[in-house]
Amino acid sequence: MQRLAISILLLLMSAGICLFGQDTATISGTVTDQSGASIPGAEVVLVNVATQFTRTVETNGNGQYVAPAIPIGEYVITATKAGFQTLRRSGIQLTAASTLSVDLKLELGSQTQTVSVAATAPLLQSQSAEVSSLVDNRQMVASKGSVVAPSTTWGSLAPGRSE
Repeated sequence: MQRLAISILLLLMSAGICLFGQDTATISGTVTDQSGASIPGAEVVLVNVATQFTRTVETNGNGQYVAPAIPIGEYVITATKAGFQTLRRSGIQLTAASTLSVDLKLELGSQTQTVSVAATAPLLQSQSAEVSSLVDNRQMVASKGSVVAPSTTWGSLAPGRSE
């Protein structure tokens, strides 16, 4: 009986760990200048619009940055480097378990000048060949009138699928 209780406890704990990991995503990219040359040592700041969660990373020698385990939501990304104008890019939408590539191009000038770009990042993820679809709560409720729809019906909510 004690063995069964321990097994159930371990199962519940592992399920919690799996669910926790689904609320994060990764943003990566390259910071370059107008000619396409990489900018090492640039500071990239990611701010969640809703929660004000902030992550600061620095580009490596190839101008690349990676910000793993970022909470999902809408982000504003700011890139700065001495000798370049500050770039502020808004409208970056992160969904669960995604890896989004956001490349940033800095222009020569002083850091007191800011270039703002309000655009949505493309939903194409070039880092992975994985095919996935995000099903939100409205789709789940609409599928059978219940949030607790059988998992077999959730597959039919993905674009291009019918069951």
